Amino acid sequence: MVQERIKWYLTLGVFVGLFLYAWQNRLDTVSAIINGEIRGESRFLVYDAAEYYQLALKTPFPCFSTRRPPFFLCLGRSWLHVFGDLHAGTLQEVAQEKARLSPAELSQRLLRVLSNELAMRRLNVATSQCALLALFSLTLLLAGRFAALCAAFLWTFSTWDIRYSTSFLREDLLVFLNLILVLIFVLLIRNPTNKSTWFASTVLLIAVGSAASLTNLAYFITILGMVLVYNLVKGLGRAWSRRDMAVSVAVYAGILAVALPYLVFNYREVGAFFAPLHNHARFWRNHEFAGQPGYPTRQEVIEGSRLGAPITTFEYVFEKHSLLEVGRRYLQGYRYALGRYLPRLFNFIPPLELLRYALWLTLPGLVACHLLGREGYFLLFASLITLFPNAFILPLNVVLTKDAPAFGPGVEPRFTFPLLSFAMILCGLGAEKVREMIARWFIDAGYFRRPRTTVETASRPIDR
Repeated sequence: MVQERIKWYLTLGVFVGLFLYAWQNRLDTVSAIINGEIRGESRFLVYDAAEYYQLALKTPFPCFSTRRPPFFLCLGRSWLHVFGDLHAGTLQEVAQEKARLSPAELSQRLLRVLSNELAMRRLNVATSQCALLALFSLTLLLAGRFAALCAAFLWTFSTWDIRYSTSFLREDLLVFLNLILVLIFVLLIRNPTNKSTWFASTVLLIAVGSAASLTNLAYFITILGMVLVYNLVKGLGRAWSRRDMAVSVAVYAGILAVALPYLVFNYREVGAFFAPLHNHARFWRNHEFAGQPGYPTRQEVIEGSRLGAPITTFEYVFEKHSLLEVGRRYLQGYRYALGRYLPRLFNFIPPLELLRYALWLTLPGLVACHLLGREGYFLLFASLITLFPNAFILPLNVVLTKDAPAFGPGVEPRFTFPLLSFAMILCGLGAEKVREMIARWFIDAGYFRRPRTTVETASRPIDR
């Protein structure tokens, strides 16, 4: 009993050390970016991060906008209320007023904008730390202490998380919410009999699912897939009950009810419930068909990716492509995600380059998922479902910039970023499986004594 308690203390101590190191490392990176010490990184937010900041700054609560879903914007605006300046303006506004500002006034305005963006970057670091905590908790629940520490270690030193968590993008928030969803479903799969637990789990699923769906509208599909897989896994394990169906219907209905005001807002403004998704569809259509008759030229797409007539997501996927092409693209997207982008996301900082080979631990991790039974299969299918909304665009080669592409051919790796956390969990499960095999080999070879069980200890004869 004492030894077990010591092991728990050591595990928590190591995790706290990793947590604090990850926090400080990311904050130091943010400071280096703001001070212009990192080559190739702009001191100011750019592209999507700049758009998120502008909308969070300018859009009053509840931050409804047809350009971006509201939850991430509300989070950013709330953070600015406490740690920022809602009247600082944006870099574009400062550039427009530059002619009538004195050098001292211009410097002061730029400093105010930079301070606001620093606050936004720190908010993203906080969401990355929440994702680390959720990753550790889920892996600990599934496979124990060693696996949880391995997964946390990989997240702490992940170069790509450091990159995205020090900007102002929604990826880390989505990873956190996604892991919490899976964690609650795993707890439900363990089939608690307490009705209050079921009620609390349902409420939490509605709250977390609503936050995820209002951060990225594609999560309506992801959560529906998770609900279906949850019922399928419990049904195949002969543990399904009507209560599972009731919880599933209540969760999805609750998420739709929470999101309904925003969906109605979109319909009133532009005549489309899922306006942000349709904006993305126009972006990808222009990139895919750039230069072809009836579409913007490649140079026009470089200057502005959302040109041309509006198009819905359904029209882009199913009217611009045959059913055979759609099926082939999704399969190819999963192949690209697992074979091209995931290995790229496992590139770590130079002193830890060997950790890229940690990806091989996913193979024994898949074996461990099989041994976990229903929980393991749900984890595996949930990870694949998470990738589904972006799988269609992964085969495209659409990095069109004035300069050389920063990420190589293809799309930016952050579109497969949610898959990274699940791969790290599989690596943790695989590391635990390998550790068990090595320990069993040493015990069988006689190098270590097999630990005695409580029954064996109690039945051992007493020396007199």
